[in-house]
Amino acid sequence: MQSKFGSDLTTGSIPRHIVTFSLPMLIGGFLQTTYSFINPIWVGQYLGTAALAAVTVSFPIIFTIFGVGMGMTLATNILVSCRRPSSSRWWRWAWSS
Repeated sequence: MQSKFGSDLTTGSIPRHIVTFSLPMLIGGFLQTTYSFINPIWVGQYLGTAALAAVTVSFPIIFTIFGVGMGMTLATNILVSCRRPSSSRWWRWAWSS
């Protein structure tokens, strides 16, 4: 059921809704993993072992940044999809226009 603000997620297939919401995060994780595999190959082949060591050491930092970014994106989606303007002060301010 389409409405002014989107589709009604209370009707229809639950697995379909879960897959629809998780697809952007799955694609992002796949792209990040692909980058993490391909980047050391290029760096190791063309720039040498010292550059490869630098890329390898920076992986946990990059992974943490991506994880925090994905988590913040998910948290933002939850806040935006909330339909109860009276549940918090922030929503009263945001929906008062």
